[in-house]
Amino acid sequence: MRQYLKSSLEFFSIFLALFISYHELKEVIPSDPIIILEIEKIKTPHDMPAYLLTGAISDQDYLLESVRLTPYSENRVKRATFKYEHYTKVSLKEIKSAKPYTYLVSRELLQKKYGEDNSFSFEFSDEGRFTFYFQFEGVETDKTKFECRVRSADNKSIPCEVREVGYLSLFRGIPWYFLAAFVGILLIVIIEVIDIFFKRGRKKTRRSKKNKLIPDQD
Repeated sequence: MRQYLKSSLEFFSIFLALFISYHELKEVIPSDPIIILEIEKIKTPHDMPAYLLTGAISDQDYLLESVRLTPYSENRVKRATFKYEHYTKVSLKEIKSAKPYTYLVSRELLQKKYGEDNSFSFEFSDEGRFTFYFQFEGVETDKTKFECRVRSADNKSIPCEVREVGYLSLFRGIPWYFLAAFVGILLIVIIEVIDIFFKRGRKKTRRSKKNKLIPDQD
């Protein structure tokens, strides 16, 4: 009975790992058009709050024309830069006509900045090479929120979201079935370890019972 129960738990663990991994990783591998930037507040002096926004998730590889970011903050932006592949700290273009102020990076801006020819392609990257940096002046009373807008090279608007960094980011690039196999094996190992502890506990109980049944020789 104990062996049957253990086998049933192991089978259920594999099924559960497959089910959860498939549904959870839909957030990492979306099927609908979307680009997701992950936001992280970094450690800086109290009166100089700063944020990193990293290109994290996309439903496909996009050739981009532009990315616009709008910070919603009472504090003035002191520095706004962009890093892409080997291009480091490109200053974002501030669009003052937009309210609130919006910051722009575009294929044209990168071409002019680095003297690239017309074959230059501005691609979405999910390997930590697509990063925005915003630094503000003064002490924050509320955490800054960002809104993003993305336009592709074929002049289409792509839905864009800014989200907090989540645990699913650790599994980015790993297919759901590999993750399911890993989680399933981990659950089986845990079940085996628990079973070993139960076996030891039963052996100790049997020994103590045997010792009680043996009368004293004195």
